[in-house]
Amino acid sequence: MHRIRPASGPGSSLALATVLLLASALPMAAQWSTVAQIPPAGRYDDVFFLDAQHGWTVNSEGFVYRTTDGGTVWDQMAFLPSYLRCVEFISPLDGFCGGLNGTFYRTSDGGDNWTNIAPVIQPSIEGICGLSAPTPTTLYGCGIWSSPAYVIRSTDGGNTWDHIDLSIQASALVDIHFLSADTGFVSGKGPAPDEEGIILYTTDGGQNWTEVYSTGVPYEYVWKLQSPDSGAHLFASIQANPIQDDTRFIRSLDRGASWTDTIISNLYYYVQAIGFLTPQLGWTGGDNALLETTDGGTTWDPIYIGQGYNRFFRINDSTAFLSGQRLYHYTADLPTAMAEPLPTLEAHTFTASPTLTAGPLAITVDLRQDTWMKLHVLGADGRLIRTLFDARALAGPHRVDTDLSELPAQPLVILLHTNHGQQVVRVVLK
Repeated sequence: MHRIRPASGPGSSLALATVLLLASALPMAAQWSTVAQIPPAGRYDDVFFLDAQHGWTVNSEGFVYRTTDGGTVWDQMAFLPSYLRCVEFISPLDGFCGGLNGTFYRTSDGGDNWTNIAPVIQPSIEGICGLSAPTPTTLYGCGIWSSPAYVIRSTDGGNTWDHIDLSIQASALVDIHFLSADTGFVSGKGPAPDEEGIILYTTDGGQNWTEVYSTGVPYEYVWKLQSPDSGAHLFASIQANPIQDDTRFIRSLDRGASWTDTIISNLYYYVQAIGFLTPQLGWTGGDNALLETTDGGTTWDPIYIGQGYNRFFRINDSTAFLSGQRLYHYTADLPTAMAEPLPTLEAHTFTASPTLTAGPLAITVDLRQDTWMKLHVLGADGRLIRTLFDARALAGPHRVDTDLSELPAQPLVILLHTNHGQQVVRVVLK
C-alpha cells in the first residue's frame, strides 16, 4: 500500500506560510481545486464516499485509492488489471468495483485485496459501468456502454447475483441509481444502433422496466444520474449527438415519474458528468469545459478546472468530489484559491484526412491503452450512416480506410467513442 500525503519536510513550513498569507487576502468563497496528491491518469471514472470520511476512487489505469479522513490523505490500495469504471461500498470493508473488460471485483478488507467475481455471474458480463447500493444488502450494477444492456442484482450483500437482460429495451446502459431496494433507474441508449438516449424505471427490483424518458435524437446517451436530496430532485446528463447545436440536461421533480430536458447552451458541449450540491447549485461537463448553474439550471456559465469529467459525488451541502483526468474537490469551507489546473494526459489521438473529400477517407487512431473502440460516420441529419469499427482494440496505432463517394455531398461527422469518452472530426463530402 502506497500512502500519498501532502508535501512535508524542509521548506514545507515556508510553503504553508505562503499559502496561508495568500489565503488571508482572499474572501471566503466556495471553489473547486485539484487533488494534487493523486497522480493524473487517462481518467478517474468514479469516486464514491460511504460517509464523510471514507471514500474511494478508481481509474482507467487500474489503480484504487482510498481516503479515511474525508479526502486529505489518499492511500494507493491496489492495482487491478482492468480499466476500472465504477466503485461502491456497503461498509468500510465491503466494496465492489466494475471493470470494462469483463471484470467485476469484490473486496472484504477496505480495498487492500480484490477478487474478480465476474465468473460467478451467468450469463457472463462484458463489464460493469454503474453501481448502486440502496441498502447494505441490496446492490445493483449495469452495463455496458458499448453494449449489450443488462442489470445485475444481489439481495444478499453481493454473495449471489441475478442477471437481467434488457437488450429488448436498450442497446447500452451506462448508469444506475436506486432510491430504495425496489425502485430505481438506469440510463443509456435505445435498442437500435443509432437510437436516442433513454431512462428506464423499475418499481419491482428490476424485474420489469418502463421507459420514462427519451431524448428523441439519434445516437445519444443519457449518461449519468444524480440526486442531491434522496430523489426529491433527480438530474441526468445527455451525451448529445455532435450534430446538435445545443447542450441539454434532464431533471425530474416528482421522484422520476416524469422527466423534462432543458437547454444549457445553444453551443454544443461534450457532456458526461452531472451533479447538484443543492437543487440550485450544480455542474455538468465532459471534456474541457465544466458548466455551472446557481439557479437550478436556468442559466449556466463555463468554468475550467481540468478535463474528462465523468462522476460527481456529493458529500453534503458544502462538499463534493468530481472525477476526471484528475480528482477534483469542491468545498465551501476553506478560504483557498482555486488551484491551477495540473497537466492532463491525452487519451487518444484521432485524425481523418482529407477533411474535404470526394469520397476516399483515411482515419487514424492512436490508442493510449486497450479499449472498446467504436468508429462511426454520422450524416448531416445526425443519423448513423456507417459503422467502421466496433470491437475491442489494442493500444497503439490503427488505420481505417473508407470510401463515401456513393453518398450525396454533405457535412459529415467521424465519431470515435472509447472507454475514455468521445472525440469527433468533421469532414465535408463534396
